[in-house]
Parts: sequence; structure tokens; C-alpha cells
Amino acid sequence: MNLLKEGIEQQAVVKTTLTRKLTVDGLTKAYPVYKVRLDCLFYNDQNDRIATWISQYKACRLWKEYWR
Repeated sequence: MNLLKEGIEQQAVVKTTLTRKLTVDGLTKAYPVYKVRLDCLFYNDQNDRIATWISQYKACRLWKEYWR
């Protein structure tokens, strides 16, 4: 599931008026803040945090780069 796209369509994800400044891959930028229903998230037992599709995407991307 593409959490952002499908979540917005299903009203499980709602964009707020807030932004949060984050540094991702060395770039600092103001990102929009979204409210996400808890049943759309899963517990990431690798780091004891709640994670979404981004963890899966990064893991898959790194795995593919490793096996090139």
C-alpha cells in the first residue's frame, strides 16, 4: 500500500497545516505534517519504533544496491 496516496484517498491520512523541518539525506527542508490512523502503521521490531512504507522502501533499495 502506498500509505500517502491510498491513505488520502481512503481518508486514513489527513494533511495538516503544520510543517516540520527535517534533514533527510543531508538536505534540510520543511516537510508537511500528516495525521495517520494508527491501524495504518506497524510496529518496527528492529528499532522499537512505529514505521511506515519508508522503512520498507529504504530497506528494499539498499538490498537491491547491495546485490548489484
